[in-house]
Amino acid sequence: MDKAKALIGRSVTTVAVDSTKSADLDALYATVTEEKRGLDILLVNSGRVEPEELGKVTEENFDLTFDLNARGALFTCRRRCR
Repeated sequence: MDKAKALIGRSVTTVAVDSTKSADLDALYATVTEEKRGLDILLVNSGRVEPEELGKVTEENFDLTFDLNARGALFTCRRRCR
């Protein structure tokens, strides 16, 4: 992120976020609100895939995938809509 910020310029703010964690999303939107006074574009582009035969899928694998692909995207967008 530091390299991208340096290439784009000083007007960019970077925030590392794990979209499966509500506290991280809260910190992201707090930063956006405090530093930028709003958000023009929101791109939610996280995903996880770990193909497995149906009989071999574990609860842990399912939870990790669902948390990122569905929960993370939903709650990232939900915070934007408040």
